[in-house]
Amino acid sequence: MLKHYEDTLDQVRTAERSMLEISELQTTLVQNLDIQSANISQLVADSLSTTENVGGGNKELKRATERKSTARMVFWASCGLCGFLITWDLIF
Repeated sequence: MLKHYEDTLDQVRTAERSMLEISELQTTLVQNLDIQSANISQLVADSLSTTENVGGGNKELKRATERKSTARMVFWASCGLCGFLITWDLIF
């Protein structure tokens, strides 16, 4: 009878160790899920700010292409002058 109770006690202790190990694993899992949740939240925030930045950049590019630029005028004037001088040199 004592042997039976000792065997049962050993089984209970084994079950207790298993339950403690499962509890530790569950705690680790919860901690990792919390970290992942925080990382995902940060990624969502970063993606939203990136979307806003890209939208603002597209607006700036559109405005830049619509306005007249002094540098563009100087470039085309220089091209015209160079073309004129090359033609002048070839003719005379």
